[in-house]
Amino acid sequence: MHSAEVEAGSSNTITKTGASRRLKWTAGGVFNEQQLASDEIQPRYLLQRVNDGVVPADFASQIGGIIAGGGGLSKRVVDFLGSVVLGLLASPVVIGAGLAILFTSKGPILYKHSRMGRGNRPFVALKFRTMRVNAEEGLQDFLDSDLALREQWESVKKLKNDPRVTPVGRFLRRFSLDEVPQLWNVFRGDMSLIGPRPIVAAEIERYGREYATYARMRPGLTGLWQVSGRNDTTYRQRVDYDSYYVRNWSLLLDAKIFIKTFRAVISGAGAY
Repeated sequence: MHSAEVEAGSSNTITKTGASRRLKWTAGGVFNEQQLASDEIQPRYLLQRVNDGVVPADFASQIGGIIAGGGGLSKRVVDFLGSVVLGLLASPVVIGAGLAILFTSKGPILYKHSRMGRGNRPFVALKFRTMRVNAEEGLQDFLDSDLALREQWESVKKLKNDPRVTPVGRFLRRFSLDEVPQLWNVFRGDMSLIGPRPIVAAEIERYGREYATYARMRPGLTGLWQVSGRNDTTYRQRVDYDSYYVRNWSLLLDAKIFIKTFRAVISGAGAY
């Protein structure tokens, strides 16, 4: 495989030491980091750091910057109007899903859970309930009975064939319909239509220094991670996708992710 080295040392990719990043480009269109004098790249990444994965090449060309000024206002306007329009369009789904949950399993229709938002402020995220009530109680026993499942849980905090999920919940997850109630969070300003993956407080430690980057924007109903494999990615890749998105945000990037979301939802790739 042929390769070439590329220097990335413009004013948009200055490290604290002033050193440039040396990147290696392979014939497959993938950029790999060879050297990095400092992790503190600001205000934006030129190309995403990689360990076990990279940001897709068709996104890597979208070089914007961390949201500020008029960009923040324009994004909020799009979120507000978009949540209203999509909420109206999704009303039949809300009614249908709500009735299906109500008549097939005991418990509330909505699942409420704390997530970390912009500025390190927690908020209550809404989803359709897809699991049986008190599902967490038997999780530990289930993981103790299967080493492979425990490794999967510890790696990505999800199970591909989770026995706690109801039949209706499995269908909703397959097409990401369980997240439709989060349009209310977008309307309120807790979330954005597009942004980093909303995380719980327990995940902050796993984000490390990149959590400061994550907390600079509202988490999204969809995002770069959701259109790049979702649960088929590693946790490290999830963090990388979130960091890349925040540091390279633009309305064009949002539009691109929004369009790709429909394909991801229809295919159901990585959804469980």
